[in-house]
Parts: sequence; C-alpha cells; structure tokens
Amino acid sequence: ADLGGGAYRFVEMLEAARQTIWQMMPLGPVGLGNSPYAASSAFAGFPLLIALDQLMGRGWLDSSDLEARDFPPAQVQFDGAAAFKLPRLRKAFGRFEQGTSAEDRASVEAFQERHRAWLDDYALFMALKDAHDGAGWMNWERPLALREEGALANARRELAGDVRFHQWVQWVFFEQWAWVRNYA
Repeated sequence: ADLGGGAYRFVEMLEAARQTIWQMMPLGPVGLGNSPYAASSAFAGFPLLIALDQLMGRGWLDSSDLEARDFPPAQVQFDGAAAFKLPRLRKAFGRFEQGTSAEDRASVEAFQERHRAWLDDYALFMALKDAHDGAGWMNWERPLALREEGALANARRELAGDVRFHQWVQWVFFEQWAWVRNYA
C-alpha cells in the first residue's frame, strides 16, 4: 500500500461507512525492526509510501518502471519494497533534475524553505547513512559522528546530489500525502 489509488479507495470506504476520523500509525521512515514507532525522524515521511504511478504521470518514470514482481498481499516485505522503489525514486529524481517545470522547481524550493528546520539535517543524515551502507552513525568516522562542523561541511559538499535527492523525496511524499488528506 502507498499514497496512491489504495489510499483514495480507503477514504471512499471511510466515507461510505460514515466514518469521520481516520486514526493512523506514524508515517515516518521506519526504524529498527521496521517499526513506525522507531522512526529515523519525527518530521520526515516514509519514502516507501510514495506512489510511483503518480511519478510516471509527471514524466519522471515510464510504465516499464512500474512492472513489479508480485508481493504477497498478506504481509509487508520492507526489504523487497525498498529494493524495488528506491532505485525508481532515484531514477525519477534524475529525470526531475534533468528538466522539470518551473512550477515544480518553485514548489520544491518553497518546501525546502518551509521545512528547513529539520529537512537539511535529515537529508544530510540520510545521505551519510547511504554513504556508510546503512551503518548507524556511531560507526561513522568520529568527526562525523560528533557532528564536527568541518566534517559536516565536507559531507554537504561531497554528498550534495544525494542530499538533494532526500530533500526531493520528502517533497514528493508531503505532496502526495497532502493530496490524500485533501481528498479525505
């Protein structure tokens, strides 16, 4: 399940049942043991909830990108979902970077400005985590683990593209989540 058609059908089911409250689990990036209650951020959204078909509709993915192996409907397979979605999100981001509308670029910039209090640090943290093959920060180089300004400045410079990717992913998540909420 993601923020695509299934979420809209669920809202319609809630309406048909005359429900006025939708109680949810946290939507943050899952943490240890894939728990939504151990999220890596209190503010960020979970990238695997992004509906890829909506990215295709914007020209950032092709229909061939959406051809997935069958996932069992009875349980979530986080590793398989991540292996499927994350490369496609990176591909979509690459196409976004190559050329997208001025309106989308302005929307991303406004999002970055509005969420600067947490987004910059979160995106840098995720880029560093990627650069360290998912290892916890306590296993990173000491200057990075201690957040020494020089080490962080170097990381921001060296990982600038990856930082932009994680900021863009959050913009896409928040945009899709806003659409679902507005529909509800």
